[in-house]
Amino acid sequence: YQSLAMQLYSTGPWAHVSTLEREYNSYDNKHKLSISESDWNSNQIQAGILFLKNNLEIRSFVEVWLEYCMTEGFKNLNENQIGKTDISFQEYRWDQSIFSALYKKDRMNTIFDETWWGNNFATDGKNYPIWALRHKSGVSPFKNRFLRILESGIERIVNKFC
Repeated sequence: YQSLAMQLYSTGPWAHVSTLEREYNSYDNKHKLSISESDWNSNQIQAGILFLKNNLEIRSFVEVWLEYCMTEGFKNLNENQIGKTDISFQEYRWDQSIFSALYKKDRMNTIFDETWWGNNFATDGKNYPIWALRHKSGVSPFKNRFLRILESGIERIVNKFC
C-alpha cells in the first residue's frame, strides 16, 4: 500500500455520532474536488492518523492537500468563508474535510477507525496500538494567534519537503 487512513463509522464507539461527509464538509469542496454523491454520503476519513509511504505519488497528494488548504489566505480553512453547505451540515472540519474529500477522490486505502474507544480505552482499546483523544478546549484553532502558528508550521513543512 502507498497509504492507509482510517474511516469513521456510525457504529461501535462512534454509534452516538454521525460522521457523514456532507455534515462536516462544504459544497465548495464538493464541487471544486468533484466529490461523487456516494462519497458525499459516506463517512469522513480522519486526517489525524495516517500511514504514508514516502514516494512521489504520496508527496504529490500531500502537496495538493497543502495547496488547497493554503488557497487565498487559508480561505478553505476558515469556517466563516466557506460557501453553501448541505442542509444536514453540522460544522466544518477544516483540513480534515479537505483531506477526506481528496483521499476519497483518489480512492486511497482505508480501514475502520481503530483509534477511538470513548471512555473504554483500557478494555475495548487495549489491543490497539494507537489511541486518539479529542480536543475539547473550545478554543478555535483559526483565531489570529493560531493562524500565525499554523502558517509558520506550514512554511516549515513546505521548506523541508517541497
